[in-house]
Amino acid sequence: MALPERRKQDLLDFIIDTVFINDKETFIYNRISALITKYVSLILNVVLDPDANDFPIETLKDIAKEYIKSDIPLYYSIVQLNYCFHTIEKLVLSLITDESKKVAFCIASNAVSMQLLSAESSFRYNEKHEYKLNIWTSSYIIRDTMTNSNNVELVYNQMGDKMQRLDMISSYIYTMPSDAVHLDSDGTWHIPEQLQLQVYNKDQVTVPLTKAEYLVSVKDLFRNPYMPQKRRYTMVVTPIFTSEVHHGLFVCEVDIAYFHHIYSISLELGTTLKFLKMYDEQQQTNQQLEYTLSVLHEKNRQLSKISTIDELTGLKNRRGFLTETQTVISSSINKGQHAILLFADMDNLKMVNDMFGHEDGDFALRTIATALKTSLRGNDIIGRIGGDEFVAFAILGSQQSADTLSNRIRNKLEIMNRNCDKPYYIEASIGIVDFVCEETLDIQSLIKKADDALYENKSHKRRSVLKES
Repeated sequence: MALPERRKQDLLDFIIDTVFINDKETFIYNRISALITKYVSLILNVVLDPDANDFPIETLKDIAKEYIKSDIPLYYSIVQLNYCFHTIEKLVLSLITDESKKVAFCIASNAVSMQLLSAESSFRYNEKHEYKLNIWTSSYIIRDTMTNSNNVELVYNQMGDKMQRLDMISSYIYTMPSDAVHLDSDGTWHIPEQLQLQVYNKDQVTVPLTKAEYLVSVKDLFRNPYMPQKRRYTMVVTPIFTSEVHHGLFVCEVDIAYFHHIYSISLELGTTLKFLKMYDEQQQTNQQLEYTLSVLHEKNRQLSKISTIDELTGLKNRRGFLTETQTVISSSINKGQHAILLFADMDNLKMVNDMFGHEDGDFALRTIATALKTSLRGNDIIGRIGGDEFVAFAILGSQQSADTLSNRIRNKLEIMNRNCDKPYYIEASIGIVDFVCEETLDIQSLIKKADDALYENKSHKRRSVLKES
């Protein structure tokens, strides 16, 4: 018997692996595979026994029933299981050579499939029935509230109209103020002194009230100007609540024949008032969120500005210059435009720092920044990318050239040096490279070329930073 048992286990493993080839990593695999293993094992007992010809149909159906009654269908659907059984059927039929046994197996397999199809049909019917039930149970009051929740007065007006249609002779919807009914620490009930009359329907007329009108003393609940006048009336008072939250009171005048409406109306009103409260809270939250987002946006804008600006000179820092310039160069709008990239290096910054202090060194750097800003246009991009290194990018106009810009900067510095009472010169070596804007151009390579051009200019700088006495 060892060999048949071994073969059965091998076949069982093969079938299970084939059926669940795509489902082994799912969390439901262990549970569903255990059922299918039991199912296939019973089938293989008959398939591998040459003397057996009858498959245990009822037992196989019991396994399917065990699946149907469990929560497995929520995660492994009947459609998936039917496909699984179809795969098993093909694999098992390939193992059977006896025609009568094939027929017997098909009968058993079809019986199980029919049971699953019946269960699937039942599931679908129940789903459809529950859906219809929920749709019909949802009241018109709740529907109208959700539709018009941004217009509270209209919602209450529609509530009053619905009360009249539900055979209410007169009706009143009161809501609780913020200090609603609650049990105090001394064991006494706290009752609000006033209620808010939101809407009433009387004499076939619905009247929603404004905030200035609708505060009614609890003591005057049944004797206020909104109650029926000059006739006898009997009112029924029902609390409006959801779970443990008391929203208010529903006061109505109704014939005894229609008392059964009151309970369902109070439940619907509870849901409606809860929804209105949630909607109002959501609107307040949204307003707060919008304000917070606007503040955050402004903070981010300021942070972005700070992160791209050089604090000493007010020019772009390395990050700001590289990002903005690369965007302009790569833009399809500027494709084919002639442009320049300028690299300027302050001469003798270390000497100024050593001889006169870092404050003078900072003054000199700011002076060069001013010379650059006044020499270029407002929409040109200027940056300080190192201690004494400056860069500028400009798209050339018809009246501009690299030499014109370079001379303008030197003239600005010359004038500043003449008018400045500092005992040292503030000068810079300049290198400029001109190019045509293309999407593929790299700003770093342009800076390198401008830097190389600058070093040809460096050889002409003054030997001494000091002005003559």
